[in-house]
Amino acid sequence: MRALLDHTQNDQHRVLFELLLSGGLRIGEALGITVSDVNAHHSLLRIEYQLARDGTRTPLKTEQAHRTIDISGQLTRRLLDLAAQRGQLFSPHALIFASCNETGLERKVVRQALKRAAQAAQLATPHHTLHDLRHSHASMLIALEYPIVDVQHRLGHRKPDTTLRIYAHQWKTHDAQQSRIGNQLGKLFASAE
Repeated sequence: MRALLDHTQNDQHRVLFELLLSGGLRIGEALGITVSDVNAHHSLLRIEYQLARDGTRTPLKTEQAHRTIDISGQLTRRLLDLAAQRGQLFSPHALIFASCNETGLERKVVRQALKRAAQAAQLATPHHTLHDLRHSHASMLIALEYPIVDVQHRLGHRKPDTTLRIYAHQWKTHDAQQSRIGNQLGKLFASAE
């Protein structure tokens, strides 16, 4: 992840990839964030809209997808800096991730930036997709032992079943790594020798 971010040439894309990795947002949700969605004082990010493929900002599909998540203070500042660089820090409806003509970024442009960064970082193929960054976020939360409900809320899933179904393999791997059964049985057999 660090190599990917370090090899992303455009600052706006780097901040976007960092947000996808550390926030677990869907690409449309990230592209739909406006200045008013960023709470600078508490480092919170309100997610209620998405940028549709046609460039319109539309409400999210489910009630559970509407959420507020915490992000780092550094990332909060970097998000707002993007708007400030365009002179839109005090425009509440200004998109954080915008093209030169202040419309939303197109997914294909972002996908190409991700591809270029992955190639520059010499990451193994097949290269990651934008949605893989969301999966990486969920995997990190599971590895850090956050409960399923926290992961569900962070990702905006309707039910914990959805989260568990998608990431069951992550929990199984984590549980196996945390297990002491193999070690305990090994001691029993070592004592017998």
